[in-house]
Amino acid sequence: MAHGAAVRQQRPTPIRAIIPLTKLVQRNRRRLPHQYPVGRALFITWHLHGSLPASRYPTPGQWSSGETFLWADRYLDSTRVGPLYLRDKRIAELVVRALQYAESELRFYDLHACVIMANHVHILVTPQTEPHKFLRSQ
Repeated sequence: MAHGAAVRQQRPTPIRAIIPLTKLVQRNRRRLPHQYPVGRALFITWHLHGSLPASRYPTPGQWSSGETFLWADRYLDSTRVGPLYLRDKRIAELVVRALQYAESELRFYDLHACVIMANHVHILVTPQTEPHKFLRSQ
């Protein structure tokens, strides 16, 4: 690529899943809709502040929520700049202990799996309380 050439964001290949839902709690916050199927496992991802620059984010409405999530996840997986604090084993273990505490002591969810990446975290949980109680950030 020539020096100074514009980098075009490629539309990610969507991943589609059809899940019949009998009851759905939906909250719209930030860029993506948040849907919580009652009694079903949730796949949750969060990233470190500053690891996904606003200037790189797709324009709202440009892609579907699934395409936007896929783009963000691929960006976070491939970037080598920005906050990468979770590479530190001590910090990653602290996050894992906090997740386990929220499961065993606070009974927020059943934790099925977690993946700690250098700048973001994925968890698979079945909520045992309203998801907004453990998803809020402060």
